[in-house]
Amino acid sequence: MLEVWKKMKVGDICSISTGKKNTQDNIKNGRYPFFVRSDKIERIDTYSYEGEAVLTAGDGVGVGKVVHYINGKFDYHQRVYKMSNFEGVDGKFFYYCFKRFFYNRVKSMSAKNSVDSVRLDMIRDMEILIPISVKEQKKIADILTNIDSLIEYLQKTVEKKEKIFKAITQELLSGKKKIYEWKKIKIGDIGEFSGNGVDKKTKEDEQKIRLLNYMDIMHNNFIYRNISKHFVTASEEKISKCSVKKGDIFLTPSSETRLDIGISSVAMEDIDDLVYSYHIIRFRPKIEMDLLFRAYIFKNQKFLDQASTMCEGGGKRYVCSNKKFESFELEIPVDIREQQDIANKLYTMEKELDMLKDKLKKYKHIKEGMMEELLMGKVRLKYE
Repeated sequence: MLEVWKKMKVGDICSISTGKKNTQDNIKNGRYPFFVRSDKIERIDTYSYEGEAVLTAGDGVGVGKVVHYINGKFDYHQRVYKMSNFEGVDGKFFYYCFKRFFYNRVKSMSAKNSVDSVRLDMIRDMEILIPISVKEQKKIADILTNIDSLIEYLQKTVEKKEKIFKAITQELLSGKKKIYEWKKIKIGDIGEFSGNGVDKKTKEDEQKIRLLNYMDIMHNNFIYRNISKHFVTASEEKISKCSVKKGDIFLTPSSETRLDIGISSVAMEDIDDLVYSYHIIRFRPKIEMDLLFRAYIFKNQKFLDQASTMCEGGGKRYVCSNKKFESFELEIPVDIREQQDIANKLYTMEKELDMLKDKLKKYKHIKEGMMEELLMGKVRLKYE
């Protein structure tokens, strides 16, 4: 049987209060959860409430976005709102409704683009659509809880595999398990760095061309023909000088943080209609080197450490010059077979990790769609 849904104000279906604790009251490895103004749940040795509750940050960067559900003993910050003692509403169903719609409400009530704080009335007077039947509420909550559990499992699996991949990458690139001869090289001795890339301007008397950008390097280990849809213009001479050829390695020479200096990506094919931006640099090896291995040679922690410590600047921008990059030292396998073996192992692991990330992204997208359909009553669930 399907019953009607009705709109109700949050203040009519639960009690609302704020805590009495400060962030510094947290105790490492404390007995109980301690909810502060962030996604991270601290610990504490006292509790002020026991039961089912939904909590949200009253101010800070998580305003309208940080929402927690708990059923048990806990304590909470003086600027965290607790909603509890639910009447006629399943607590978990309320949690999903509140999490889905509260931020939009807060944002619509703020005079600025950013939201600084939450007032009591923003919560109390918020209307939510609720099925009259608590059984239907529970069924919706159960479905969303199940997909949340799957997402949490996938998230933890991704994090675990990322740590394993990072550890194996450093182990293989350090030469700890070398098979053939390795040699120490200066990077400038095995290839040529080029900067002075193409800017983002367009001119009528120049040729239209696609631009390989900074963020393309940050987000991709491999550069293929379809990587960029950003069009600019450049002269024929500039296009020739800033070309993208198979095996070229592109790096980030500047960033707001030291740790983002030296992030690299390799071109897996010749791309005639693509040039690199002035925000990145190109390294073109002049020795024989396996194509896949080129994608990983600069993932070596020794290289990244040199990039982060030898860059110059401070405050808003750090920069590493081509000359500095040329002076960095690395140990690399001489035999192409060992390069291929290392690269193939890392590539296989990376592709498996990418598939897992895609799966996680897919289920997050599915959850968003399910919340929209189920919490708005667009799709009704039968129950006994």
